Amino acid sequence: MNHCSECGQPLPTDPVEAEAETIRSWCRDNGVVLVLGDAIHQSAAARYLGLSQKTLQNCYFLPSKRIRRRVYVRIGDIAEFICNQISR
Repeated sequence: MNHCSECGQPLPTDPVEAEAETIRSWCRDNGVVLVLGDAIHQSAAARYLGLSQKTLQNCYFLPSKRIRRRVYVRIGDIAEFICNQISR
């Protein structure tokens, strides 16, 4: 099992979970707040994916949750989307 060179914790072996951990790390580094347990605002998801927020709104490839006129995307869904794109 691989371990993190910085903290020594075991790294996930599942590619989706590894990508999710990369996204969480990016969120910490960029001051993006995790909400609803493990979700980020749609604008932060668009920034991470390198898309415009409008593109993300118009495409239905990522499930989202709307709360009080704000839209959130689960980190696991973003990671799964990225892994599916890589495997194609």
